[in-house]
Amino acid sequence: MTSRLAWRFLAYGCVGLGTLGLMVPLLPTTPFLLLSWLILWLGGAAAWLLGATALIFCTVAGFVLTRPDAVARGVAAHPDRLSPGVHHAPDSFH
Repeated sequence: MTSRLAWRFLAYGCVGLGTLGLMVPLLPTTPFLLLSWLILWLGGAAAWLLGATALIFCTVAGFVLTRPDAVARGVAAHPDRLSPGVHHAPDSFH
């Protein structure tokens, strides 16, 4: 019982660090969340919890792999959209 509780606290600590990584620029998010899933699996968590977590990871991975990039949306073609406060010099003088 004590070892399962220790695994759970370690997993929750990894989730906390992963969540903190959303706000702190140099702290990674994904490795901590994947590690928390692995720790829950090793600690004998319920199958529904592992399945739900795996489904969330697969959904996020599907979004990341299929999202449109900036070039396809035309953002890169318009540099003013990237930096609205910066005025660019004209390409040619007439």
